Amino acid sequence: MGEVQDEKSIIQAIDKALSHKLDPNILMVVLPTRLKNSYAKFKKYTLAIQPDSQVLTQFVLESTLQRKSGLQTVYTKLLLQMAAKRGNILWATTFD
Repeated sequence: MGEVQDEKSIIQAIDKALSHKLDPNILMVVLPTRLKNSYAKFKKYTLAIQPDSQVLTQFVLESTLQRKSGLQTVYTKLLLQMAAKRGNILWATTFD
């Protein structure tokens, strides 16, 4: 959706994404690293504006995605977190 620079523009981008006609069920938001202390504010906002929504949110810091090493691990963890939020069982042990 383009680069956003401040809290207000991030909230506007979240609103725009959630009101999009494609009816998303997962919303990933990449936060600028300098706004990492605002994570809780954004998460609470998404929960407050759509309390009964099926839209799940995943937030990640820009700096996390810009790491020089270990990106495959980061991407794998993000994918697993989103799958778990959709209700998928990531793994299960069996007892015989």
